[in-house]
Amino acid sequence: MMYDSEAWTNSEICSSNPEVGRKYRLICREMDRMLETYGYIRDKNIYRVRGKKEQYIIHTPAPDEPEKMEMLPEGNEPCIVIFAHFGVISSILSHLLNIPFVLLAHAAFFPASSVTVLSAEERWGNEAYFRAQCTGDVHHLLAGGEPISPAGSFVKPFQA
Repeated sequence: MMYDSEAWTNSEICSSNPEVGRKYRLICREMDRMLETYGYIRDKNIYRVRGKKEQYIIHTPAPDEPEKMEMLPEGNEPCIVIFAHFGVISSILSHLLNIPFVLLAHAAFFPASSVTVLSAEERWGNEAYFRAQCTGDVHHLLAGGEPISPAGSFVKPFQA
């Protein structure tokens, strides 16, 4: 049950505090509402792109095929920036990537002030699927000589 993207909120441990499931659903609902203003309408585990003509991208170019880069969309869609703490960003990522929250929150660490980049890939019909390009990136902190915060981790984070 804990590994199910929807049913985890009904597990014994999570249902002992009903606010957990309510807050998770609220975050997901509000994220979908915001995305809908950009034309992304949630449909089960994918998003439909309102007003998008159907296209089919079945492969990506190899590094030695720069001429095939032309087939990829420009990627000049609006950029949405969200600042959130570990619990909220884990909820958002869980929902957008269809990964059960419990699994994501226990398997990943997103340090405070880290950067996570998702793209909405529209590659099959009018379907869009969110895909992580990078998660928990802290290069900007390291370059500035800032330590990586341990908030949200149960071990001291690697300080490269």
